[in-house]
Amino acid sequence: MIEGLSRDEFREILTEVVGETFKQHNSPQEQNTTYLTREETKELLRISMPTLNEYTKQGVLKGYRIGCRVLYNREEVLASLKEISTIKHRRQA
Repeated sequence: MIEGLSRDEFREILTEVVGETFKQHNSPQEQNTTYLTREETKELLRISMPTLNEYTKQGVLKGYRIGCRVLYNREEVLASLKEISTIKHRRQA
């Protein structure tokens, strides 16, 4: 199949295949990921550093380590917030 192609045709096909593969591995979703430092995460959630550490240990928040730094995915931090449903008490007449 390759024998019938000219050098330029082969180069064009190869460039197209490599380009498609590169686009698949670098989706826009991965490129827009924002990582927060521990300090930024603490301020975003308005909690103390010990509380942030405890949430990370308990698995409430998922941290990512790179070297000695811990980072948090902003979308995951916001997704970890849960709505509190309130119960209204009714007076019985």
